[in-house]
Amino acid sequence: MKRNINKEKSIGSLNKIRRTNAPPLEKKYINIPLPDELAKQIDSVIKTAELGYKTKSEFVKEAVREKLIELAKFKGFKKK
Repeated sequence: MKRNINKEKSIGSLNKIRRTNAPPLEKKYINIPLPDELAKQIDSVIKTAELGYKTKSEFVKEAVREKLIELAKFKGFKKK
């Protein structure tokens, strides 16, 4: 999985918009436990700088998004 540079540019634009008088976007988070071995595998991916991941959270969010897109295409799952 490689990161989408265009996505990062659009996020940068969003941050510029937020710095104006607009209120900050609120995000809510949950915690999901991962088996130690899976977390270690993710850590090894993060250490590979050319892939562009800086945190486990970044990696997991992208993996979940990609899986939801895949399910929507092949299983008829509707994204909310």
